Amino acid sequence: MKTHRIAAVGGIGDMLLLTPALRALKQADPASTTKVLCIARQHYEILENNPHIDYLRMASFRSAPLEYLLFALNGWITDQQQLYAIPYWAKNYNRHLGTRHATEIMGELLGVKVVDRRIEVFLTHDEEAAGRQAMERFRKPVLLQTTGRSAPNKDWYLQGWLDLVKRNPQYTFIQVGGGDEPRVAGTIDMCGRNSIRESIAMLKYAEAIVCIESFLAHAASAVSTPGVVLCGPSHIPAVAHPTNIMVTGLVPSCAPCIDILATSPCPYGQPCMSSIRVTDVERALEQQTATPKDRGVPEPAFPPARPAPQHQELGGLAKDWATLLGLSVGECQRKLQFIDNALSGELAKPLMARQVPLLNFLNRERNAHELALAMLNAKGNDRMPVVPSEPCGEDRKGLAQTGVSASG
Repeated sequence: MKTHRIAAVGGIGDMLLLTPALRALKQADPASTTKVLCIARQHYEILENNPHIDYLRMASFRSAPLEYLLFALNGWITDQQQLYAIPYWAKNYNRHLGTRHATEIMGELLGVKVVDRRIEVFLTHDEEAAGRQAMERFRKPVLLQTTGRSAPNKDWYLQGWLDLVKRNPQYTFIQVGGGDEPRVAGTIDMCGRNSIRESIAMLKYAEAIVCIESFLAHAASAVSTPGVVLCGPSHIPAVAHPTNIMVTGLVPSCAPCIDILATSPCPYGQPCMSSIRVTDVERALEQQTATPKDRGVPEPAFPPARPAPQHQELGGLAKDWATLLGLSVGECQRKLQFIDNALSGELAKPLMARQVPLLNFLNRERNAHELALAMLNAKGNDRMPVVPSEPCGEDRKGLAQTGVSASG
């Protein structure tokens, strides 16, 4: 009988993305034995009660001596005792990101084809009852997860969360996450008060969730809760789910960068996240909560909120008023200062070797903003008109590269 030994490493969300591959592995060979060794307690919580796992243990020599030694020896073992290190930094995983879904790539690492990409979490009856009881006392409860521990570049700016909550009193926003999370005023504070499984149980009985690209974005798919996911540096095709709307801002040429920068700070000030507009998040949340949830019926699939626009040659950013979205004279001046700093070389050095077009974008941006500033001064008007049209593909890249915010 064949034994599959899996060392589960990576983020909490990676464990959720692993579950379709575990299911496919057992379906392909029901007589085989699947043993999973967890490096972190959070990994164990995600995979607990999974019927496709025959043996689930924490990584210690005492609880799983053979698996622990095999992992420590980096998998120098025979094919019949193969140890798979899943998932995030495995060689084949990063090579395919951006073209395929992460669940399919993990299946490939385990030697099985993943056709059904459904994420699974197996809650107990008591866990579900506690989650239902926690949510039923609130009117239209919506969970918020504002930061992630694995990659700070995924975080949205705090003022965006504050504006979202203030502008939408029709929802009861409940903030979840670690105890050290920056608090969002106007929310029900449950940070640091619940385990991972308790948070997922609450998520199942919430109306929706608004979060960055994180483990709860994947967990929302597992419990069929509509999600609004703010996404910038991540590989969207690899982490999207049918129940989620992926909200993006301006797309710089350096994105996606999550596997390049990892936990290092973005040298450009996170333009892909800071340019996400509160109004876009509101629209997505309204769409996701338009129909009351029915737990007996699977949630419908939603398309991406803002598909990539077609490229257009405009011959200059200032010719398209929509790309400036109401920038004032002071804002134009600040952006020009930002671009000047970037053109000095210091800000551009970290990614210049990988992003050849960067200098051209910066120069083009500076010319466009100089023109915009001159037109504003000539009109004697402190703010440009807003035109309800979408920036073209290259203009979006250029604006995001220089840190221009599209938030209204």
